[in-house]
Amino acid sequence: DMSREFIHISGGKAVPLVKFVEELEKYFTNMDYEVKENVDDRPRRGTMDNTKARAVLGWEPRFDLARGVEDYLTYASEEKHG
Repeated sequence: DMSREFIHISGGKAVPLVKFVEELEKYFTNMDYEVKENVDDRPRRGTMDNTKARAVLGWEPRFDLARGVEDYLTYASEEKHG
């Protein structure tokens, strides 16, 4: 019975938040942000395990971070202007 099971959908690889910001910066060139080193007020998170998604759903990640950001921004633009 899978009715109460959690299945994580992820790329299977932890990516630091700053890498996400760097991808966004490619599209939003006027971004202003500050990177703080060794910030202790946030929990450390690891990679979400997508083994169950692969086994139960036959799912495989299709996008890396760069492609995911690009794809989402294209979708959001089409929804806004479409």
